Amino acid sequence: SPHSAIVSSLKRDLRKLEWYLITDPAAASVFGALFVCLNPYNRKVYVLDELYETDQAEMTVMKIGQRLRAMKQDLCPIEVDWYQGYDEAETWFAQEMLDHFGEAFTPTHKAKSDKESGLSLMKDIVLQGNLIVSDRCTKFFWEVDNYYKDKNGKIPKANDHLIDCFRYWLDASHYSLDHAPE
Repeated sequence: SPHSAIVSSLKRDLRKLEWYLITDPAAASVFGALFVCLNPYNRKVYVLDELYETDQAEMTVMKIGQRLRAMKQDLCPIEVDWYQGYDEAETWFAQEMLDHFGEAFTPTHKAKSDKESGLSLMKDIVLQGNLIVSDRCTKFFWEVDNYYKDKNGKIPKANDHLIDCFRYWLDASHYSLDHAPE
């Protein structure tokens, strides 16, 4: 969906939405991040923006941290609580974000999560019409479009940084299709 249309549709409910920044940090391959918001009343999921950095010179915490902060401000200009998560294997990132920016990030529980279940839930969200993805998320679209199983039925560990971020978000948000708050 066009980014401007999504942002316009969310403007009146900014404080009612749940805001997430989920990262898949890297210092040598791809640093990925997804900015997601959830409407807890209708279970709509909005993937608003992404960061997909491949230039190692740009992967310092100082540079990435400044970009992440600016992107959050652009997406939601009012003060809201952001849940911020990171791939638990990359503790250096969380510590440096805390040291340099005073921002806390929560580790994922990917070691306990079943990849297939996360992908299945992602597919169900799409089929139910509950996933709205901004046209800013070109790499997310690319990863999803190129995601496949090999001849042995296994999912190769490649080109999945933003898909991993989405799976981490599913876990962090405790998303389910049938749950709505009272």
